[in-house]
Amino acid sequence: MIKVSKKIIYLALLILIGLVVYYIFCIEIKGEKEQESNTTLPVPNRIVFKAPDDNYYIAYSDNRNFSKIYSAIYNEIGTTIEGQVLDETQVDELKKNGSFIEFDYDTISKNFVFPLEDENIGMIQMLESGGQVRKVELSNKKEIKRRVVNAFKQTKGYKFEKNRSYTSKNTLESIPSDIGLIQKSNDVYYLIIENKEKLNEIIEKTKFELDDVLPTIDYGKDKVILTITNFETMDIKENVGNIKYKLSNQCKEFKVNLLLVSKIVNTNCIYYNMDYSNNQSEFSRTYNNTTSNLLQNVYDNKIELGYSKTILTDEVLITKDTVIKEYKTNQELKLSDLRIGDSIYIEGSEQVKQNDLNKIEAYTIYVYRKEAIKAEVEKWLIDTYRIDGTGIEASQIDANGNGYIIVEYICDNFIYPIKLNVNSQTETFLGMGYHLQSNYGYIFHEMSDITLDTKITDIDNIQGYVKTIEYIAD
Repeated sequence: MIKVSKKIIYLALLILIGLVVYYIFCIEIKGEKEQESNTTLPVPNRIVFKAPDDNYYIAYSDNRNFSKIYSAIYNEIGTTIEGQVLDETQVDELKKNGSFIEFDYDTISKNFVFPLEDENIGMIQMLESGGQVRKVELSNKKEIKRRVVNAFKQTKGYKFEKNRSYTSKNTLESIPSDIGLIQKSNDVYYLIIENKEKLNEIIEKTKFELDDVLPTIDYGKDKVILTITNFETMDIKENVGNIKYKLSNQCKEFKVNLLLVSKIVNTNCIYYNMDYSNNQSEFSRTYNNTTSNLLQNVYDNKIELGYSKTILTDEVLITKDTVIKEYKTNQELKLSDLRIGDSIYIEGSEQVKQNDLNKIEAYTIYVYRKEAIKAEVEKWLIDTYRIDGTGIEASQIDANGNGYIIVEYICDNFIYPIKLNVNSQTETFLGMGYHLQSNYGYIFHEMSDITLDTKITDIDNIQGYVKTIEYIAD
């Protein structure tokens, strides 16, 4: 009888312990869900801490210190305000002159900074340039600072060195297609380099050369950003949350730049702002006498271009003086050599617009064969979820938000249209450094970065839906 009683007691204790553990687990899960759904202070992708000794420390979401730091600050936030807007210089000074914590995000483009020395500013929400005070004070700054310092005692620190930009003396006439570049636009390509072997490959294939010697790179502390662009001037701004390039003075050949950046910098957020206003006249874009799209129809004295048979954009008049060439080989072709689906680039003179079609008399027609341009575009997009630096050019969307958009992917001035499905869950917003406006809509001709919910396997038949469209603010 006693043995039976003991077994019952042990069983009861085990059940009780199990219930207590489950109860605690439910509380933690509830807390995590509340924090993750919190729009005032979303859970960041990483937490960056600048210590009093000017070393920087990083905690990712799988780090045991991450939740401790996040919770310590989250519990102090409460109600936020729309406070003073600080310019870029003021924010930089705050960061330079004291320790701070920064919540860094890969996708929503709005970091939060918590200065730990300034008594009059508790939280800053970063803007495209500068930031806005969202909390005047954090009541427990000293305790937060003490906890963070202790949390990173055993963690490796980094120095945040800046302004290590190097441009090759040699230029390129065309973009290398075999080094894994990511296309930001028709004028900008980039790549993140994280090891010596890849850097050596880049140096060899781009014929990279300096008057001086490229510094020795410690890949445990730094990354290298390769940028290839046909702009002469680069103004580069490195922040914890992003890198911003301002490009100006477009030129004929492509420049090759290597930027050494600290691992403190979020290289998932790289922005290029291109200024075409001061182009040299011989390189200025003259869209009034050039055009490109896929070939849809061929007639005796004209061709029609468009995104599809039903969405035409250009009527191209052909005369006895029109020259037709195959792209890259420069081999002369006949009108009968053209194939439906080829990408066509036209140089000519604009005529009067008729029936909503651009009308152009062709001087030269360049032909990029369908299979060749598709293979080239797929080098950049296959097995990814992103299409960056494109613009929406056509759409068909019903009242429920379901339908499709067509974006233009540009490859050496040739357009390759890509059809993407959208639905009521597709999020559109104005971004670049700050989530300026939600529900922005489907705006034509504005540069945007697009994220899909399904990996790209065939650019002519992309499955799934567009998850987000982030329009890049000027």
